[in-house]
Amino acid sequence: MPRRPAKQAHRQQGRGERRKLLAQAEAERIRLTAAADAERMASEAAILKQNPLLINKIVAERLSDKLQIMMVPADGKFFFTNDVLRGMGAPGHVSQAEDVEGDGRHPQ
Repeated sequence: MPRRPAKQAHRQQGRGERRKLLAQAEAERIRLTAAADAERMASEAAILKQNPLLINKIVAERLSDKLQIMMVPADGKFFFTNDVLRGMGAPGHVSQAEDVEGDGRHPQ
């Protein structure tokens, strides 16, 4: 009978060691995840610093999954929707397309 308590003590020691190893593995997983998140956030910050208008795009994408987004140049030069949006209801408005087709001068 003296062997039974020794076996039981050995099992409990094994269980304690197992718990310790699981806790260490979990702590290492948390450290690795945190380091990866920090690296990703630093990368995103650098990208957003270079292109601040991406924030508007991200917000628009999150508003709806059915929303379609079109990125256009900030100056809008020779972009046809600028003429459409600006020219709606503007009497005597000459669009960029008309300007390019003509001699390059606006009518006086």
